Amino acid sequence: MPELPPQPSILLESLRNMGYTLKSAIADIVDNSITANATSISIQYRGIYQGFPWLAICDNGDGMNREQLFQSMKFGSRAYHQERRGNNDLGRFGLGMKTASISQCRKLTVFSWQDGQVAAFCWDLDNIDETWQITELSENDIKHHQILNEIQKSLKFSITSQGTIVLWEKLDRDGAKSDKSFNACMNEAREHIALVFHRFMESEPGYKQVITFDMNTSVISPRTPFGPEKNPNRHILNHAQFTCNGFIVKYQPYLLPREVDSSPADYAFYAGREGYVQNQGFYVYRNRRLIERATWFKKHKKEHKTQLLRIRIDIPAELDEYWEIDVRKSQTTPPSEIQSRVSMIVEQAMDEARGFWDSSHRNIATRARDFTPAWSINQPRPNIYDYSINKEHAIYKHISSQLNREGKQLLRYYLHLLAKSFPYERYYSNRCQNSDIKPVIDEESEETDKNNLVALLLQTGMPEAEIEALLLNSEIC
Repeated sequence: MPELPPQPSILLESLRNMGYTLKSAIADIVDNSITANATSISIQYRGIYQGFPWLAICDNGDGMNREQLFQSMKFGSRAYHQERRGNNDLGRFGLGMKTASISQCRKLTVFSWQDGQVAAFCWDLDNIDETWQITELSENDIKHHQILNEIQKSLKFSITSQGTIVLWEKLDRDGAKSDKSFNACMNEAREHIALVFHRFMESEPGYKQVITFDMNTSVISPRTPFGPEKNPNRHILNHAQFTCNGFIVKYQPYLLPREVDSSPADYAFYAGREGYVQNQGFYVYRNRRLIERATWFKKHKKEHKTQLLRIRIDIPAELDEYWEIDVRKSQTTPPSEIQSRVSMIVEQAMDEARGFWDSSHRNIATRARDFTPAWSINQPRPNIYDYSINKEHAIYKHISSQLNREGKQLLRYYLHLLAKSFPYERYYSNRCQNSDIKPVIDEESEETDKNNLVALLLQTGMPEAEIEALLLNSEIC
C-alpha cells in the first residue's frame, strides 16, 4: 500500500486547536521537568518583545544530549503503552511538549544541557510547508541568543551543566496581544501551577524531594485545596482504597472549616475564585499531579450543604486508559465497572457532610480533636455497612458503670436491637424522594433534655469539669 503522510503545515495548524489554555499548556511542560527529576523549576516571561512577548519554562533536571533532544522534538515521541519511569513520570503520549507549546506560540525552541554540553532545536511554524523541517541551532547561535542570555541571568539556579529551557516565541493567542492581558493570564497561570503541583512543593511521606517553583524569580507557594492543616476544625474523614484493573486507587475525604471557624483570609483563600459550592467534589490526582478538580463526574448535584466536602482520589499512571485521561491531562472518566463504587463513596461522604452542616446550630465537639461519635459505622465486607451504638462513647460507659451486671446486659441488648431495627428501607425511600431531608429538631426540648442529663450526671457523682468536657466532645450534645 502507498504511504499517505499528512501535510505538515496543515496538521500542525490543526494541532494548535486541541483546547489548551495558557495555564494548562505551561503545566504540560512542567510535567516534563518533573519527569526529568528537576528540583527547581522557573517560569520566565516578558511582555512585548519585537512584536511578540516570550515565555520560557526552565528546569535543572537531567537534561538531554543532542540525540535525545532531537527525538523528543518528534510529534508522538513516546509509545502510548510504554512503561512509566516511576512516581514522577507524568508523560503520556509524547505529544505534550510540542502540542502544548504550539497551542500558544508559532516558534518553539528547546535548549538542553547534559554533562556540560548543550544542544538546541527549533520548530518555527512559519517555516514549515511541505516537509517536517526542524532547525538545529549552532554553538554560536546558542552563545549569542539574546533571550537565552537574559533568561540565564534571571535564573536562581545554574543550568550550564544539566537542565532544559523550553522557549516560546511568537505567542499569538488573544491573551498575549497586550501586556495587560498577558500579565493577567500569567497571574492565572501562577495560581494554576500552585494548585496542580502543590503536592510536589510540600513534603509528603514516601517522597524525598520537594521541588521549588518560581515565576520571574518570585516564589510560587503551594495552594492545597483541602483546607489549613493546623485548623482543628478541618475534619479528615475515613480514608479507604479499592482495586481497579489490578491497581490500587486511594481516596481521602475532607470537610473544610466553616466560616465561623476560620480566619477571614483563610476562608476566602480556600473558597477559590468559584466559591465553596462550585469547588466541592473529587480532586483527581495522577502520580500526585492534579488532573481534574471539583467534580462529581456528573453523577451528583452540587449542594449547599455539601459545599465544604472535597475528596482527594489518587490513581496511578497505569490506569490512564481506564480512566480516559485526555492528552491535555485535564479530564478523567471513572471506568464503568467502578462507577457504582465511586457513587457509594460520594453518597457516604455527602451524608456525613450534610450531618455536619445540620449540626452547626449546636455547640458540639465537631470542633474538638477527640470528638466521639455516637454511632459506629463499620464495613465488614464490600458494599455491606454495619451501624451500631458506639459503646466507647463516654456517656454510654458512664451509664453502664452505674448499673449492676443484669442492668448492663439489659442496656447493651436493648441498644443493639434498637440499632438493628433502624428503618433503612423507609429512610432510603424518603431520601430518594427528597435529597434535602433532615430530622426535625425541637431546640427547646433538646435544651431541656441536655439540662436533665447534666443534672443526672451530677447526681451520679461525676465532677462538673468532667461533664463539661464530656458534652463538648460528644456528638449527641
